[in-house]
Amino acid sequence: MMSIMNEAQLRRLAQHKYSAQSTEILDPIFQVYWRWLVQQVPLWLAPNTITFLGLFINAATSLILFVYCPQAKGSAPGWAFILCGVGLFVYQSLDAIDGKQARRTNSNSPLGELVDHGCDAVSMVLVTLAFSVAIELGNEPIWMFFVCFSASVLFYCSHWQAYVSGTIKFGWIDVTELQLFAMAAFIATGIFGTEMWMMKVPFFNITFKQGTMIIAVLGTLYTLCSIFSQIYQGGMGKNGSTIAGTSVVSPLFPITIVLYMAYTTAKTSRSSLFLRYPCLFVMAYGLMCAKVTIKLVVACMSKSPLEVKDATMLGGVIMLLNTHYGSHIDEYLMLCLLLLYVVFDLCRYCVILCNQICDFLNIRVFSIKPVERAEGKSQ
Repeated sequence: MMSIMNEAQLRRLAQHKYSAQSTEILDPIFQVYWRWLVQQVPLWLAPNTITFLGLFINAATSLILFVYCPQAKGSAPGWAFILCGVGLFVYQSLDAIDGKQARRTNSNSPLGELVDHGCDAVSMVLVTLAFSVAIELGNEPIWMFFVCFSASVLFYCSHWQAYVSGTIKFGWIDVTELQLFAMAAFIATGIFGTEMWMMKVPFFNITFKQGTMIIAVLGTLYTLCSIFSQIYQGGMGKNGSTIAGTSVVSPLFPITIVLYMAYTTAKTSRSSLFLRYPCLFVMAYGLMCAKVTIKLVVACMSKSPLEVKDATMLGGVIMLLNTHYGSHIDEYLMLCLLLLYVVFDLCRYCVILCNQICDFLNIRVFSIKPVERAEGKSQ
């Protein structure tokens, strides 16, 4: 099987220590619930199993909405929205306790952090797309493009900042708070219907949907300004470089290329591909964003240079060439093939990477090695 990391990178990854700073408002409150919840989990259950279970539940409940509303407009059954909110709550809970379970079972490893961030990158695509369905952003395609891809960009940039400073930082309104807002939105939509988003906000001459978009724009701008101000201060490496000794602007290129391909394809498509199949479109290019984000996390944890090119970009290039030369191949078919290719390549990359790390650290992905057998290895 092909290798993704060389031995030097694996050694540096084995020495990686998780570093985070958080000022989230609700995090201390939820810590009480999460500490109780992890005590209910059997000691034999591996942390990575908890993480993947949460992602599977979140993906399954989100996909139900996509099946009912492939164009991100129209109303799905109320139970589908409520189920999506419950699925997100389960994902949030399991995502919060996987690290606690690792410490509780003495099975901490760099692989656990990588799996956690990788699942978060994929979940970000699913949650923002499901939210777009809930508020019928299919009727406002420009806003839908902005909401779905800005979420992936913000997640990428948070790890860009970690690549520069060595510490991932969470603001006072961050993942926990935004996930709670999304849960409330799903449940409210399930109870009152999608029509509620066209109701006027009290004391303001705007609808709830318009208010949500205003908050999204302001929040995105504020977060980006905060992240880039930290990046501008320089990194922890030599002469203000990243922790890998590379330029602090080097992570700009992979995500920019993916966004350029997504935007250009949506704008130049002869069959209005994004307008007709927004969920498929966002899934394909959103998972492409997730792939380059995971590669950034790997580069950060192994203190390695980040590759600009990625295998998933080949699919995006073919889509652009097909559009540029007259769309001789049906664009909808091309989009479906692109999604399948991106999913396959993402899974292939993750499987090879996990196997490499497990072999090097002498650990397992979905089970906990007995202490006497794992003794002496990096955990």
